[in-house]
Amino acid sequence: MKRTPTNWLKYKSVCRRIAIRADFKCEAIKEDGTRCAKQIVEEYVKPENFAHLGSRNKMTDDEVMSPDRIIFSCSTCHRKDPVGNHTKGVEYPKEEPYYVPEYD
Repeated sequence: MKRTPTNWLKYKSVCRRIAIRADFKCEAIKEDGTRCAKQIVEEYVKPENFAHLGSRNKMTDDEVMSPDRIIFSCSTCHRKDPVGNHTKGVEYPKEEPYYVPEYD
């Protein structure tokens, strides 16, 4: 994705929707199959809290900014797979609104 002012604003908007979809809880699925669900305070959300499912290298701008290809992630889960090749996130139904399942 080229970093133009227009793309950056669009990307920030998509990230905001993803954070709301996740209720500001990590969407990454841990190795034991449960959701991480670590709460991230809204004021402390950073760009590294958004993990792409798969490498962005060969994606188009629309693919990079697709909410289906991005999960809200705590820094611990994001660091485990920085390229996104093995990252898994909560699977949501295709219709709105999203239901975010809770895991213990």
